[in-house]
Amino acid sequence: MGMFDSVYVDCPNCGGSVEMQTKAGECYLERYTLDDAPAALLIDILNDPAWCRHCKSWFVLVSPEYPIGQPKQPPRPAVIAAKLREPREGEFGTYARNPDYFRWWTAPLSDADIEGNAS
Repeated sequence: MGMFDSVYVDCPNCGGSVEMQTKAGECYLERYTLDDAPAALLIDILNDPAWCRHCKSWFVLVSPEYPIGQPKQPPRPAVIAAKLREPREGEFGTYARNPDYFRWWTAPLSDADIEGNAS
């Protein structure tokens, strides 16, 4: 048995609750509604016909941003690696056995921490 999350949708024909299953995201067997489901889960169930067992009719979730027949993935963001300033004492953590190799940033990050940004 696979793991999935569920989004419960009110049928537009009769108002009955219909479970739509998705394997997008982490899949923690969570239950959502259209109002609180994460965007990745909603995108996954868009444009997939669903059957309402209450009124024995079909419906589909649609969005003008994701037309039927088009890929459902959002556009890939433009991402670059930016240099950060050197952190001050207490702004980073280290692994005791290898402090030069395992380090992580612990301070709250802001645009001012990126080299070349003035705030």
